[in-house]
Parts: sequence; C-alpha cells; structure tokens
Amino acid sequence: MAKTNKAISNEASKKQAQSSPPGGQRATGERDENYDLISVLYHALQGADTIGQYINDAQESDDEELVTFFEETKRAYIERANEAKQLLAARLEESLDDEDDEDDDDDDEDEDDEE
Repeated sequence: MAKTNKAISNEASKKQAQSSPPGGQRATGERDENYDLISVLYHALQGADTIGQYINDAQESDDEELVTFFEETKRAYIERANEAKQLLAARLEESLDDEDDEDDDDDDEDEDDEE
C-alpha cells in the first residue's frame, strides 16, 4: 500500500529530529535553537497574514463575533512574532559577539607568533 504524503512527511520530520542532537547545528550550520526561533517567527507572521483573509470573510458575512475572534487571534500571532524577533535578535547579537571574541583571540595568537 502506498504511503500518503502526510505519512512520508511525518517520517521525514522524525528522522530530521533524530539526526539533530540537542544544542547541535543543522546542516546549514545554524544552531537548532536559532533555526527553531526563525521557524516560529515565520509561522507566526504567516498566520497573522492568513488571519487577515479570515477577518475579511467574517466582515463580508457581517459576523462580528468572528471578526472579533480573528482580530484577537491576529494580535496574538503578531505578539508572538515580535517576541520571537526580540529573542532571535538577542541571540544573534550574542553569537556575533562570541565570534568577534574568537577573532580577537586568533589575532592575539598571530601577534605572538610574529614575535
């Protein structure tokens, strides 16, 4: 019996999760935690964008209850996206600072070798 796309996708997700150790890096070289934050950010923004269409649909059908619900949902997506952006920015800045410190250490070693 042929596997459905969903079953294949679930298997691929499980394999990917198993192949990436906690605190490790993805094949892209990006830390898992940063990759995950980027994914949450993307999906939150995509959700907020999609909810915009749902708001329009509810407005066209004069369903104020759904308009209110969808507007609240959109705000929650935007809040989550903003939180993810702040976390990601702080972590990337920290990562860049760590790289700068490593570069400074390498420069110091090069100077010692010249003496």
